[in-house]
Amino acid sequence: METNKKSNVYKYIVIVVITAFITFLLTSVGVYRYVNNSESYYIKKSKNGTAGLEQTLANFKKVLDETYIGDVNEEELKESAIKGYIAGLNDPYTEYLTKEEMQSFKEDTEGEYVGIGIYTTADTRKKCYSCIKNNRRFASK
Repeated sequence: METNKKSNVYKYIVIVVITAFITFLLTSVGVYRYVNNSESYYIKKSKNGTAGLEQTLANFKKVLDETYIGDVNEEELKESAIKGYIAGLNDPYTEYLTKEEMQSFKEDTEGEYVGIGIYTTADTRKKCYSCIKNNRRFASK
């Protein structure tokens, strides 16, 4: 009876080991197939290493057209690409403005001066340090 129990225990151990081994094999094969069949896209450099900006952007556009599910706003992509290109200069004095941003900038910086025609300081004691030339004050003289 005791040998019968030992033989049953060994059978169970062998079954568990075989089941674990088969599970390991099936999992390994599944992971291998998943990794090798996943759709990854790589933008490769040209053989001479001098792919132009235009070609690089065209390659990215092709991948987006093939794989991106949502709607693509071409104008927004162009604006963002240009802004990123200019930002890559890391120059605080160089900036790209869209048409709308440029219009807003012009409205803020151009226009007519109103008032008495003087420049003042912004400190707590207001001082007039010069007059604006060609204003109404000069015209009335």
